[in-house]
Amino acid sequence: MEYVFAEGGGASVEVRGEVDVLGDAVLQRRMLVQSVLVLALGLALSLIAAAIGGWTIFRDGRAVLWTVLVTMACFAVHEIVHALFFLIMSHGKCHISFGAEAGFLYTRTDDCMLPKRRFVCVLLAPTILVTAGIVAVGFVLSYPAESLIVAAVHLSGCVGDWDMAGTIATTSHVTHVKDSETGCILLG
Repeated sequence: MEYVFAEGGGASVEVRGEVDVLGDAVLQRRMLVQSVLVLALGLALSLIAAAIGGWTIFRDGRAVLWTVLVTMACFAVHEIVHALFFLIMSHGKCHISFGAEAGFLYTRTDDCMLPKRRFVCVLLAPTILVTAGIVAVGFVLSYPAESLIVAAVHLSGCVGDWDMAGTIATTSHVTHVKDSETGCILLG
C-alpha cells in the first residue's frame, strides 16, 4: 500500500511496518512484562531513595491522598501531553480524540502522518514531562518518596510508547509514521 503526501508534489511512501498495540497479543504480553519490571525496579529505587534520604513514606493522610490522586490523574495527563505534542508537531493539522480499550488509554489522530523524529517526540514527551512534573511537584509539596512512587507507576505505563519509539527508530528506511486506530504505520 502506498500513501501520498498531501503536500510536497505528490511524493509517495510505502509501508515498512506496523505497530499494532491493541491487536498484537505478543506485543501486549511483552509490554505487560516490561511494565511489571519497570514498576518493580522503580518501587525498589523509590524505597532505597527514601531510606537514604531519611524520608517517611505516607507519613499522614494527605500524603496518601496526594499519592492516590496524582496516580489516578497521571495517565490522563500523559494522554493530554501526547495530544498537545501531536498538535505542535503537526502545526495544528491533526484532529485529536481520546479513548480507552483493552486496558489502554490512548490519544488518537485521524491518520496524522509525521516525519519519523517528530512522531518519536510525540511518543516520548509524556515520559519526560509528566514524570519530571510529578517528581518536581512532589518535592515542592514535601512528598519526595511518594512522588518517586507515583513516577514509577507512571513510567510503568510508558512502556508501550518506548516500544513504538524503538520500533520506529530501528526499522530500516522509515521516514514518516502515520498514527492508526491501533498503533502506528511505519512509512518510507
